[in-house]
Amino acid sequence: MLYGVSIGPGDPELLTVKALKVIENADEVIAPGELAAKVIEGIRKPRIVEFPTGKSEEVIESLSNELAKRCINENIAFVALGDVMFYSTFMHIARKVQEINGDVKIECIPGVASFSCVFDVSLTFCDKPFGVVTAKDLRKLEISPFDYLVVMKATEPKEVEREAKRLGYRVKAVARRMFMEGEIVYVDETPDFEDYFTTVILEKIVSNYKGTKLNSGVHDE
Repeated sequence: MLYGVSIGPGDPELLTVKALKVIENADEVIAPGELAAKVIEGIRKPRIVEFPTGKSEEVIESLSNELAKRCINENIAFVALGDVMFYSTFMHIARKVQEINGDVKIECIPGVASFSCVFDVSLTFCDKPFGVVTAKDLRKLEISPFDYLVVMKATEPKEVEREAKRLGYRVKAVARRMFMEGEIVYVDETPDFEDYFTTVILEKIVSNYKGTKLNSGVHDE
């Protein structure tokens, strides 16, 4: 069995009971980098597999071939920050493993995703439609019908703010490294920094959009 284990935004206390059980009982646990490994280090020491920029496809290919063989007789857990079903490296591995060996069973363990907990840390109550995009997806949008947009991987908040204005939104909150060391949350302001582990909430300030054209990268939750 191959497990995709969601370990939340970075706080070990936000791990689910089921995630804990799978991590404890798996034959091996794999973490995609030091940050993910740190979240579970109090439970057990994982094998760290790095996915460097420009070489991630090679690593995915190699690891998927290994797991396609081992997961027939072993239970391997691949942990990932947030939820494994959303913008996760595990998605590419799971697809590749099934392509190589369709007999491998895959189970995903849900977790706390950054696009939901950003509302908690910024005390932003949401009772209206919202969508989820990455900063890259945001640049491709022409129109958005949502009252809120959550922008993940918002490395440069100032750039996100510029795109937000183009679409008729304002920056409601910026959360940098949620539940990690160095966490900072800004409400109703846009700081100038660069950090990959940043999530932004955008709030619509105009309501005269016509149509609902969206890029395929948008997810309505």
